Amino acid sequence: MIQIENTKTVALISPISATAAATQSGTVDTLGYDHATILTILDTAATNPTGLVLGDGIATDSFTSLTAFIGDDTDTGFTIPAVDTSNPQIVRMEVDLTQIRRYLQLTVTPGATQVNAAVAILSKGDTLQTIAGWGVSAMVQGNT
Repeated sequence: MIQIENTKTVALISPISATAAATQSGTVDTLGYDHATILTILDTAATNPTGLVLGDGIATDSFTSLTAFIGDDTDTGFTIPAVDTSNPQIVRMEVDLTQIRRYLQLTVTPGATQVNAAVAILSKGDTLQTIAGWGVSAMVQGNT
């Protein structure tokens, strides 16, 4: 079985404008998957987000920040990439789901009005998915 076929894509944060200090967040249920790739797209802006954090929880109402995934945490987290007014930035998080709780929540706090978006790609799933199970509206494959 090819693991890439056992994937599911989930929109965590829809592309929407948020004002400075507003919180954008999205939650995903990771049950049945062993790995997640989280892609966060930070649109062009003059000011960096003040927060970019991934947390886990046993339910959808309470989350604990995952130490390695706390943006601008100088001790154990990561540095949020500098945004600029010409090019969007992409932050990629690779998460071993075998070591954490069932639900993930991504939270972005813009430093200025900014359009941000995020998707989660769950992989190494227990069962082979159909197009509907992949979490996409259309699946396109080919080589020409």
